[in-house]
Amino acid sequence: MIQSLEKIKKLIHWYYNLPPDYVNIAVLMEARKKLSVLCFQLAEVTGDMKMSFDNSYADRKIAYAEKKVELMNDGMSGTAAESRANTEISKSIRQEKEFEGAYSRCRLLLTQANEVLSCLNQHISLLKLENHG
Repeated sequence: MIQSLEKIKKLIHWYYNLPPDYVNIAVLMEARKKLSVLCFQLAEVTGDMKMSFDNSYADRKIAYAEKKVELMNDGMSGTAAESRANTEISKSIRQEKEFEGAYSRCRLLLTQANEVLSCLNQHISLLKLENHG
C-alpha cells in the first residue's frame, strides 16, 4: 500500500505543479493511465482494510459476549460483568480502532485520488476540444 500511495502522491504533486498553459495531451493521458491503475491498487488495499475492520469488529463482539457470560456464570451481576468484560477485552477494542482508522484513511485517500483523476480527465477533454475547435 505504501508504495502505491507514494506513487499516487508523486503523480499528484507533478500534476499540481504543471504550468497553467500545459498542453501535452499524450503526457497527461499517460499520467491518467498510471493514476487509474494506482487507484485500482489502492481500492484493493481499501477492500482488504474493510474486511480486516469488519473481522476485528466481529471478534470484539464475540469476545465481549463470551467474557460477559463467563463472568455472569461466575456469579457477577450483569452490569458489573459488562463493565469488567469491556475492560478485559481492551486489546480487541484497540485493535478494532486501529483497523477502523486504517480503513478510513485508505477510503479517504482513494476518494481524493479519484477526484484528481476526474480533474485530469476534464483537463484532457478540454484540451481535446480546444485542439479540434
